[in-house]
Amino acid sequence: MRLEILSEQQKQQRLYILSQLQNEPASIHLQDYFKRLEVGSPTWDIDTFIAGAKCLANLSGSERDKYYCNPLKGLHYPNSFTKLWNQKHPQLPLTLLDVDIRRPCPRTWFNGDKNGRLVLIYHGDAPLSQGLNELIEGPSTLVCGIWCQLLMWMMIRYLIGDELFDRSFKFDKAPFTLTEIWETPMNDASTAGNLLHDFYDDPRYTTTDPSELERRIQTRTFFNHATYRATVLALFRWELAVRYNGLVFAHKVETSDD
Repeated sequence: MRLEILSEQQKQQRLYILSQLQNEPASIHLQDYFKRLEVGSPTWDIDTFIAGAKCLANLSGSERDKYYCNPLKGLHYPNSFTKLWNQKHPQLPLTLLDVDIRRPCPRTWFNGDKNGRLVLIYHGDAPLSQGLNELIEGPSTLVCGIWCQLLMWMMIRYLIGDELFDRSFKFDKAPFTLTEIWETPMNDASTAGNLLHDFYDDPRYTTTDPSELERRIQTRTFFNHATYRATVLALFRWELAVRYNGLVFAHKVETSDD
């Protein structure tokens, strides 16, 4: 990672480029995906739920170039965004000192540190479905714990459609928040925890039925992951992912340059 310090003029150039990225309209394919979310599904079953996960996974996986004309758009890890930015703008590189710009997000979101935890907070006036669309348009960066939470929310949207989604999930008393800690209820400060935690099974629940195990949606930790850095400082190698019936949904940024 480069460590040089840019001039104030160069920093302003970077911010201008980032603002232009945020103003770029969504591609036709991404607009079609949003329309599919708006409509929802006439069939509410586990297969439709998982189909929603596959659609979101494709946005940052094998079909990323289809949905994003600019590789800097969409969802990224901080490191993948930094790498792509420096390839595209080598004269205006991101460095270890550029914490804020390495965590871009739409203007209606906050992306950063709260009490030592990474969070994404929506503070826009539009319904949550619109805010999530803006987040997915990007550029936005997240970590694996936030990805696992976002995946669940988007699966719900895919199933029930935006009208019911927005009526069911209103956040009048506290903002909608995604955190890197998925396995606990959201704390009072909205800095750690999962708003969907109450929908998870009791961790004490056990079953020995192989078919039931395969048909359950699980959030898992994968250790010694060779291509992922769990923190900004890259101290550990592990990743959280959602698993179902042999499928693993992990956030991996793929572009035509990979």
